[in-house]
Amino acid sequence: MLHDLLIFLPTMVCFFWLITLCVLAYRTTAFHAIVSVLAVSMFYFAIDGYCSSAHTTPEGLMYLYLINPLIAPTLIPCCILYLGQLRKIVRHPLHFIWITVPIALFAVCALLMTIIGQEQIIEATKTISRAGLGSFSIFKGHLVYQYYFWSSFVLRCIVGIEMVFMYIYMFIVAKKYKLKPGSIWRFLFKKGEVKVLHLQMFALSILVLIHIIKVFAFRNFLDSYLTLTAVLAILMAAMTFLFGLNGLFSSQETITLEDVRTAIRFNYNRHNKQKVLERILDDAIDQADPETLRHIRGKLGITPEIEAWEQGKKPSRPSIAEAIFNVASDSDKGLVGRFQKLMKEQQLFLKPGLSLDDVATELGTNRTYVSKMVNNAYNMGFPELLNILRVDYAQHYIILHSDEKQESIASACGFFSASSFNNTFKRITGMTPKMWAATSK
Repeated sequence: MLHDLLIFLPTMVCFFWLITLCVLAYRTTAFHAIVSVLAVSMFYFAIDGYCSSAHTTPEGLMYLYLINPLIAPTLIPCCILYLGQLRKIVRHPLHFIWITVPIALFAVCALLMTIIGQEQIIEATKTISRAGLGSFSIFKGHLVYQYYFWSSFVLRCIVGIEMVFMYIYMFIVAKKYKLKPGSIWRFLFKKGEVKVLHLQMFALSILVLIHIIKVFAFRNFLDSYLTLTAVLAILMAAMTFLFGLNGLFSSQETITLEDVRTAIRFNYNRHNKQKVLERILDDAIDQADPETLRHIRGKLGITPEIEAWEQGKKPSRPSIAEAIFNVASDSDKGLVGRFQKLMKEQQLFLKPGLSLDDVATELGTNRTYVSKMVNNAYNMGFPELLNILRVDYAQHYIILHSDEKQESIASACGFFSASSFNNTFKRITGMTPKMWAATSK
């Protein structure tokens, strides 16, 4: 009983995500593609589970052998179409020419079943179930042999070729997009970003590997090791769950674990409600187009700072970076002057991970003197000063490079990641980089 429950676990996971995605992700671009993958996978897992069950009947196996040629060769092409959607590849009618293969195979098997008759096929199925696939040769010269040849041998070859093609396709995509296994590790354990395409390819690569084992391993061999089939079923269920979960983010290019935790908009409690809502709003504003931003500003009202930027005026007060570089001239020959020259002319602040030790080495002094000088001259700590200089530089950089992605801008301005750049920029200016770029125009 437990074994039967485990081998049908992947089927139940597929059904769960089919319902969930239909409710929560029906607006995403890749919705139809991922639903197709899950639907075909659900039938494929159900057929595979029934064949491994202790409660199979010859009549049931006969109908499964007829349906399987239509389902099994459809799974890999659907997966490739879905990955194409994640890559934003426009579908072409020729992309669906593969559908002729499962239809033709199904038509051949259905025709042979009609000619032979169900009774003879059921008797042959009973014989093979009792004696194993070794008894398959006794049907040579009979149409039953042709039926099993097309529904089993030819089907395995087609599915095997498709799976090999799938791995070649994923290898080419991984090389093109420079996808590395380390990004999965950073995503899981270091709160890093990872491409949704990379996550989905990771889940599919494990699933395809298990399918290869099942396709090329003899059914009698797998059925004799119930623990092995149960372990494979649990692993398939886990990868299918990951695949369905990632499907919620098919419209996004990258995600973090925090995105996964806030996948449902109202997934918060009274203690963290404001924090979760703030993150959702930040992400929404950052991904909005200019027209949407104007609509949001109309809802919230235009602040004096935004109005000044729209009119091409500077804010009423100079930027903090300007004030920093306008320290009294009698300090120009001292440590402050040399520090300002280092930051203003050499732009040392653009170096990622810049520390007080680095600055002290450049100035020929020690970090204690540099730290005291920064606190006394600018009334702030070195890290805060560094962030202000970088954000000030970023404002000019964004205007000159408006088409660059946020990751590239963050790197050019001395930040390690787009998320730290986004958070620091908003804290200092009161707006996200994208909002600031829209208002500065």
